[in-house]
Amino acid sequence: MNKPLKNQTAIVTGASKGIGAQIAINLAKAGADLIIIARNEMNLNKVKSIIEAQNQKCLSLVCDVSQNIDLNNVLDLSLTKTNRIDILVNNAGIYATESIFDFSIDTWNKVINTNLTHCMLTIAKLAPQMKVQNYGRIINISSISGTNGEIYSCAYSAAKAGMIGMTKTLAQELARYNITINCVSPGWVDNEMALKQMNDPYWCELNNVKVQDSAEIARLAIPSQRLIKETEIASLVNFLVSKEAKSITGQNINICGGLSLV
Repeated sequence: MNKPLKNQTAIVTGASKGIGAQIAINLAKAGADLIIIARNEMNLNKVKSIIEAQNQKCLSLVCDVSQNIDLNNVLDLSLTKTNRIDILVNNAGIYATESIFDFSIDTWNKVINTNLTHCMLTIAKLAPQMKVQNYGRIINISSISGTNGEIYSCAYSAAKAGMIGMTKTLAQELARYNITINCVSPGWVDNEMALKQMNDPYWCELNNVKVQDSAEIARLAIPSQRLIKETEIASLVNFLVSKEAKSITGQNINICGGLSLV
C-alpha cells in the first residue's frame, strides 16, 4: 500500500470526533504517525485505537485548547516525544449562536480563544522546529463563515475570518523555510456539530425556521443540494500536506458544494 506520509508525524487538534477524527485517521492511512489533542479522553482513545490498528503510532493528549497554559504544556510534551513535527492541523473549534442583542463577552472570549488563539499558539510553538528541519505543512480548518459571514454567529465568523487572515500573513513569512500553510473552509457538513446547530431551537427561532424543517432548508440552500462529507475534507487535507502541494500556500480553499457563491 502506498504510504506517502511515511516517517512523518502529524498533530491534529480537536481530533476526538467529527472532522478532526477523520483527518487524523486519513493521515494515518497515508503513513503518518499521530499526536491527537482534544478534551474528551474516551473519544480520543477510540480514534487512537483506529490509528494504531493501521500500524501507526499515536499519542493522545487531553487538553482544552482554549486554556493557553494547558495547550502550551501538551505541545511541549509533543516536542519531547518525537524528533520532528511535519504536519499541524488546527481543527479544534466550537460554535455559538448569538444575536448581538444577547451579546456575551464570555461567549466571545471562549469562541475566539478556542477557534483562533489556539491556532496562533500552536503555530508559534511548532514553527521553530519546522524551520530547523526546513519542512512543514500547516492546515487551519476555517469555514465559509469566515469569508461570507454567518448571521447570528458573530464570534464564530470573526474567529474563522481571523484564521484566514493569519494564514495569508504567515504564509509569506514561512515560505522561505519550505513551510506551507493553508486554510480549508467547509460549508454545511454532514456531522454532529452541524446537525446540532440546525436543530437548536434558539438558532431556528432567530432564523425564523421550524426545527423540523431546518436541516432540509439548509441542504436545499446549497447549490449541490448535499451536505459535505467529513471524508471529503480529510482527503483535501491529505493533498495539501503532500509533496505535490508544495507550491500551494497562503490559500483559503472552500469545500462547500457551491454555498460560498450564493
